[in-house]
Amino acid sequence: MVEHGIRIAGTPVQFRLGPHQSEMVLYGVALRRQGFDFPQVHQTKSLIMKYQKGFIQIPLLIAIIAGVLILGGGGYFGTKQYQKIKRENETKENLDIQAAEIYPYLTGIVEIGCKDSQGNESKGSGSLWNLSKIGFAILTNGHVVGPKYKAGECYIDVSSVDRNPVTNDFYTIGLYYFDPLSPVKMIVNQENDIAIYSVGKIFEEHGENKENLNYSISSLNKCFQEMPIGSPVSLIGFPVFTEKTIMPYGFNITKSFRTITNGVISAYDTSVTGSSGTLPFVNYFVSAKIDSGNSGGIAFSKNENGLCVLGIPTWLSVGNYETQGLVQNIHNFFSQ
Repeated sequence: MVEHGIRIAGTPVQFRLGPHQSEMVLYGVALRRQGFDFPQVHQTKSLIMKYQKGFIQIPLLIAIIAGVLILGGGGYFGTKQYQKIKRENETKENLDIQAAEIYPYLTGIVEIGCKDSQGNESKGSGSLWNLSKIGFAILTNGHVVGPKYKAGECYIDVSSVDRNPVTNDFYTIGLYYFDPLSPVKMIVNQENDIAIYSVGKIFEEHGENKENLNYSISSLNKCFQEMPIGSPVSLIGFPVFTEKTIMPYGFNITKSFRTITNGVISAYDTSVTGSSGTLPFVNYFVSAKIDSGNSGGIAFSKNENGLCVLGIPTWLSVGNYETQGLVQNIHNFFSQ
């Protein structure tokens, strides 16, 4: 009996030659130590190759072993690639914004209506916050309220997520006035469109006390100062494209419905930062649908820490054939 050996990938592979037959014993354990796992090697401990003349051709032996390595190695690296793709898909699924994550905040996004001195009315969106040193407040855009309502009045319409079985419309939690002449903060220029108002008195004393409204957005994490392009986005507001005339109890009322549109962060608006701007953080172009009435609402995104506040939908950027929404970064909103 004569023992021979060769090395493959630095690992000894031994075989024994007898006078009448050849046995090649592959040491699968040693191979597995190098990170390979070949069922065809360790499940069948010996590969017996018989030749009548009592010797084995070394080139043929090497070719056989190389074939085993190639087949096994292909399976090994194929498995690694599959595991990588699986992890990436699981991460993507985890970062998708789910309906159940948004639900607790829905009644904190409100419709804003303002009337001028002639009774003309325009509408937009806002969100409810409980802010330190301010208290119960409405965040919106300055242009939603605007200077034309100085002689008029503004209100917020807080609607439920439940529907009235008689009218099939959503219950109204309450209507609350706010004074368009007394913003807590108002900045409107080429880079900013910010307005914060205190929640005022209840309209005709019908509805919940303002202390009992949904201010839970205040406790939600703000997104990273610069979220990655491709991050998910959900916009919530009261766009004109859902505006309808309804007749609850015989009265005609024109209203929009709380609407969620989804997309991603498409690009950064860097024109507001650096040498060309004055803001500390980029704003966002988003692919989620946006229309008049969305202004002042809320934009959510999501990172590894969960759902977060991305910013305030404010403008619509119109190209030759497509449109993109522009969202003010929430960090810009609170940095001034």
